[in-house]
Amino acid sequence: MAKYALCVVALLLGGCATDMSRFNVEREAIFVVRVLPTDRQVTVFPGSVVDGEFKSSLFTPARFTGMPAAGYVVGKAKAGETIAITTLGNRWVCADGSTVVFQLDAGEVAYVGDVVYEPTEESFKVVEHEMQLEAAREFMGRWHPQWVGRLGPIEHQVLPAPPGECPTPGPTYIYIPVG
Repeated sequence: MAKYALCVVALLLGGCATDMSRFNVEREAIFVVRVLPTDRQVTVFPGSVVDGEFKSSLFTPARFTGMPAAGYVVGKAKAGETIAITTLGNRWVCADGSTVVFQLDAGEVAYVGDVVYEPTEESFKVVEHEMQLEAAREFMGRWHPQWVGRLGPIEHQVLPAPPGECPTPGPTYIYIPVG
């Protein structure tokens, strides 16, 4: 049973160890989004838009899982994927929530914007969104200077979560190899 739990955790945390130095411009894209509040772990999953709502593909690894660096999330995804921020801290986008959804083209270094989330009764929702491209370029110049010249804004949507009950937050398991 423990082996299966570790496999699930490894699958979900697949975006944690994204190697930003390797970038296949024919098959991948890089996304940059500033997430506020900045004190919550962020998870970005691929999925699809069905009937105007974003539905995560939980059988595909996360494209990013971790804390924002200076407020920014920088991740890598497959070209053509539709992705969205799906969790903040231990809350999923669900029930009464909403999030930013975007699709990436091959070779793109995409700035999604600065997104402010606010908790709802069961989830979180987008309450403000603005484009601060120059600030994002400054951040990229410090952290990922090789991509700053390609950084540009992309179109996105703010979509509601699918209706239904939110998952109950449970324990988070992290595999740490010892020895």
